[in-house]
Order: sequence, then C-alpha cells, then structure tokens
Amino acid sequence: MFANQTIAEAVVACEAFIAGKDDAWSIDRPSAEFLHQVVLAMRARVILEIGASYGHSGLFLAAAATRTDGRLFTVERDPRKVAVARGFFQRAGLSDRVTILHGEAPAILSQAPVSIDLLFIDATKSQQDMYLDALWPRLARRAAIITDNVSTHPAEMAGFLNRLRADPRLASVLVPFGHGMEFSVRVD
Repeated sequence: MFANQTIAEAVVACEAFIAGKDDAWSIDRPSAEFLHQVVLAMRARVILEIGASYGHSGLFLAAAATRTDGRLFTVERDPRKVAVARGFFQRAGLSDRVTILHGEAPAILSQAPVSIDLLFIDATKSQQDMYLDALWPRLARRAAIITDNVSTHPAEMAGFLNRLRADPRLASVLVPFGHGMEFSVRVD
C-alpha cells in the first residue's frame, strides 16, 4: 500500500503498539486503507480527524496527504495519546503533514482549518451533532464526512445517522466493514 518503506514500518509499529492497548479505539486496517483511498480519490488537501487516539488512522490519512499535497489536522484530548501519536508521525516522516490539535474537541474546533475536504469523526458519540454544527461552515463544497462506529454503536449513533441521512445537503450511505462507517458527501 505504501510506496514509502518508512511509513509502512511506522504503521506496523503502531499496529503492534495498539494491539496491546485496551484504550486504543482505533479503526482496523481495511478501514484505514479505505480512508487512504478516499483521500486519494478526492484529492483531499485539508483533512480533519476528530479522535486521533494513538495515530493509527492518522498515519494512513497523512500518508495519502503526501500524494495530494495535503495536510492532516487531528484532534485528541488525551496528552499520553498525543505524545505517542506525535512519535509515530515523526517515525513515519509525516510530521510536516500533521498538525495535532490537543484538547477537547468542542472547545478547540475553532482552531480547525477552513475548506475541509474530508472530515473523519471517530470520537465521543454524544458530541457528534456539536462537531458537525461547529464545522459545517468550514466544510468545502463537495466535502466528505466519514463517521466511524455505525455498526458497533447503533443506539448511540441513531440520532446523528438520521440527521445525516435526512439532510438534503448530504448524500449518505453505510459502508459495511470494520466498525461500520457512514460516508456522507456534501451536495449543496
């Protein structure tokens, strides 16, 4: 998948690290590869991830950003996870493509970039509406929103999914692998 061996080795190291953690909350490799491909297909240049954890999905997003001349902005509240993720980004040689926004997402989304091409939401389920409300004005035309955990958290996600699927400004569909991802595209 990766033309760059340094990135591939950092991904393997990250996957080995998170395999022993019960607080990693990371997506699986096929889901991460899907995100990578979406960035490439969209030629996304501004990518925002809410919920960095230890940096696994961010490695795939940032690796794709090297091919689109893009940048990943990733939000994480846990200082331990920020430090570990930063280390994996450095190990992969991707630090120049990544900005880590450290803090509680609702409080720091004002620091998010504008013209977001891809928004990946993999964080506190009860705050998803708040994330979308705060970031909608910052989304680029034809932006994509990918939300994780649709299959693993159906009760918690029901209201937000109904909102995405009913919004006439979005075209939204379930991608049924991994933890289940809702793939929404801005069409207004």
